[in-house]
Amino acid sequence: MHLEYCTDIDRKELKDNQTAESQTHSTKEVCNPQQDLTCTTKNTSQYTDSSVNIIPSSQLTPASLNQLIKDSLFSDPDTTINSLCKTYGAMPGYTDLEDHMQGVQEDVKELIDTGIDIRQFELKGLLLYRLKFGESIYNLANQVLANYPTIGEKGRVISLFGLPGSGKSFALHALQDLNLSNVVIIDSDTSRMNLFAKIIKDLELANGSSLDHIRSKLIYKPLTEIFYTTLTYIAAKLRQDGYTVVQASVGVNHNSDEVYYVEHRDVNPRDITIPEDLETLDPNPDFQRTITRMLAITESRVFDIDDYDWTNATQITDFSKMTRVTVKTGTQANKIFIKEIKERLTKSPNTKTITNPEFKNKDEAKKHLIKQLSNILEV
Repeated sequence: MHLEYCTDIDRKELKDNQTAESQTHSTKEVCNPQQDLTCTTKNTSQYTDSSVNIIPSSQLTPASLNQLIKDSLFSDPDTTINSLCKTYGAMPGYTDLEDHMQGVQEDVKELIDTGIDIRQFELKGLLLYRLKFGESIYNLANQVLANYPTIGEKGRVISLFGLPGSGKSFALHALQDLNLSNVVIIDSDTSRMNLFAKIIKDLELANGSSLDHIRSKLIYKPLTEIFYTTLTYIAAKLRQDGYTVVQASVGVNHNSDEVYYVEHRDVNPRDITIPEDLETLDPNPDFQRTITRMLAITESRVFDIDDYDWTNATQITDFSKMTRVTVKTGTQANKIFIKEIKERLTKSPNTKTITNPEFKNKDEAKKHLIKQLSNILEV
């Protein structure tokens, strides 16, 4: 059965940069409730606490897994392929949906064999990648891994997390100065762009989208599951091959061996009173001042959405050769990050911390970070 994955109307709306959440369209149904395929779609948060929602192994039987794969993306009976396009962009692989769902079952086996706990987060990432690019996520992962030959027995994965502007990237840059051959450094913003910007740009522009829409609406929130599932797998494989992987992001790699919180110089999430509804204007002036201060910090580093060279987008698969990228985090995202990092620190009060206080110059700050990272890496 042939299915169109975006109508001309949808392509125009994408080009006009309208968001999926604010649109309601009368479009052709592409799922038949009478068929075996359940026409369901599920709204999932774009940032997921990586320590929760692990699927028990007892639920990973073929029949149960098939339903979980469906539920990772499909749960609303009113879902159409057009509504999916508005959120996730072009999905040419949708014409072979059932084949790709079967492929995800094979992909899951590889994740399990690599020692990764499975959540619906990973299932959604595996399925979305196939629907967008028509192949397994491992094709890209293996291009990355080809840069790193096996060097020994099992290594480890170290996850650094913290608020935007806390100094995670600065810590990684300091670590690079140590030139450790057995350490692979993964910065989330940099790797997102160097691995995915070109292939997403090429696919979306070929299907009627605009670069504005790709940058502002698509590459960040909607494709989060694709990005972090890929990085989690790559880090796990590098660990198997003897490397120490240091990965920095706002969230925690749930498959890591060690976790460190990078303190923000100006913001302590533990001390902040979080409003119940993050969507509305907050009456708490302290919270609003915190958000304003965080936004000012990111704007001092990058004026636009990001400083990536989209005109000359190039896919780079070697982490050590990637072009550094800084991304500006918006007001709403900062609210969510403060809330979820506070929750994590509250649940795990003994989380190890990397301090990043104010120094007179960057050299002193770098020395301070290198000393802490050297102790962690035992070098």
